[in-house]
Order: sequence, then C-alpha cells, then structure tokens
Amino acid sequence: MALYSENEILTRAEEGKYAVGAFFALTMDWIKPIFEAAEEEGSPIIISNTPELIERVGLERYSAALIASAQNARVPVCLHMDHGITTDEKTLGHIIECIQNGWTSVMYDASMNSLDENIRLTREIVKMCHAGGVTVLGAVGKVPRDVKKVEGYQVPRAVLTRPEEAKGFVQETKVDSLAIAIGQFVHPLTFGESRPVKKTAKIDFELLEKIRLATGAHLVLHGGSHIPDESIKKTIALGVSEIKVACLPAIAWVDTIRQYMAENPHDLMPANILEPALSEIKRITVESMRLFKSSGKAW
Repeated sequence: MALYSENEILTRAEEGKYAVGAFFALTMDWIKPIFEAAEEEGSPIIISNTPELIERVGLERYSAALIASAQNARVPVCLHMDHGITTDEKTLGHIIECIQNGWTSVMYDASMNSLDENIRLTREIVKMCHAGGVTVLGAVGKVPRDVKKVEGYQVPRAVLTRPEEAKGFVQETKVDSLAIAIGQFVHPLTFGESRPVKKTAKIDFELLEKIRLATGAHLVLHGGSHIPDESIKKTIALGVSEIKVACLPAIAWVDTIRQYMAENPHDLMPANILEPALSEIKRITVESMRLFKSSGKAW
C-alpha cells in the first residue's frame, strides 16, 4: 500500500470509534514484528520514532526499510516523527530531513514555551509541512517525562491541557492533531521499571470531554504505558484517536533477552537471542491493537 497521512488514518478512527497505535520501531529489528502484527490483525498503524533515535539507527536506511515495508503491507501505514527529548535549533533540520525521506507526519512540541510562543513557532512549522502535504501534531499542556517514582504519583493540575488554550492553539496554528495532557505521565526507560508495570495514572475524563468539545483536532496520548486498560478504553470512547506505544514493548524485549541469556549463557547466535524478544514485540503490538479496537479496521 501507499503511505497514508496521519489525518486520513485518524479521521477514520474517529468515525469508527477506535484508536490507532503509534508504535515505536526502536530498532530495525522491530519493524518486522510490528508489521506482522498489523497484517495479522488487519489494523492500520502509525510507525513512530524520535529524531534522536532515528539518527542513531540511520535516517536514510531506516526510512527506506519502513517505506518498503509499508508499500508491501496490506494495511494503511503512516510514518510519524515524534517529538524529541528537546525542541531546539536542531528540530527544524530533523523535520526537513524526515520529510525529504518520505515521512508523512511530524510532531512539533513547543509546549515548554508560553502559549503565544508555542502558537508562533508551531504555526510556522505547520505552514511549511502543509505545503508539502505533511500533517503536523502539536501540543498544549505538559506530560511529565521524568517521573522517577510511579506509584502514588499524580500529575500537577497546573500542567494539564486547558480546553480554552487548546481551542485557540488549534485555530491559530491549523495543526491536524493535538497531543494533550490529561493526567498521564512518562517514566523514562533509562530509569528502570518495576515488574509488572504499574498502571496508576489518574486520567481526568471530565477535562478530556471539555477538550473534545473545544476543538475538532485529532487527540493524541503519550504516556499510555501507565494508564489502566479500562481508562484507555474510556479515553477512546471520549474521542482520543491515537495512542503512543513504546515503553511496554521495550521492557518486554529487554526482559526476554535477559531471560534467554540467563538460560542459554553459551549461545552467541544473534538470531536465537533475538527471536523470542521480537515475538514479545509482536505479542504486545497485537494486544495493543485489540485494546484500541483497531483490529479489523484496515481498508
């Protein structure tokens, strides 16, 4: 299939009352199990990654592998550059390079600035991207990304998305999608993670409803790994159409490799070591698609 815009994929998701996972292919090896899961489930997919990790894998070869996989896939695919660890003077270059290499969607996150500055910066990115047929995800509100102690943590209300600000931001910038902060958070992979992963994020559903009424932009969630499954389902029912998926498969991948090496300390064959870990990537991708109700929604 040809690559699709994030706009078309999410418009169909909203019409069908499901969400589409934005799955992070953190290494080249992850591409195959993610695509296999999508084809077996008959689910549209968004493949995502941060500019820093794309750069480490190698932008040109990574993009070529993803585009070839998408063209051979039997499901709709969007390639989305997510926001980086920081938004700085390098960000515009990352966006241009991804567009030049065939990516169909980018995120520009200037939410750490004042609302006026966020609008000014994002509006310029939207003008450039829309001229090239590329969709843009912006952000209002802040999802904490450095939470060290998950259990008992509650996101401060001061950083959550304000409906009136979301409305003005979308109207002024013309972004296609909006990343919102409604109580979810991110616990970085480099901080380690307790097992099983504690899904303790407290989602403000009333706030989500107000945001949905305030703007027609597609609503996107980061930090889904610590949101309880029932809360995920409710956010979808209230209008969220895209959910990022990165931490849970990464944790399972690492745990499986460690277990295999503990049980097979003398096996030096990379394919043997990676096979069970990549099966876990596929399993979690399938489970996510079923949770998001995107299985069987490919066209």
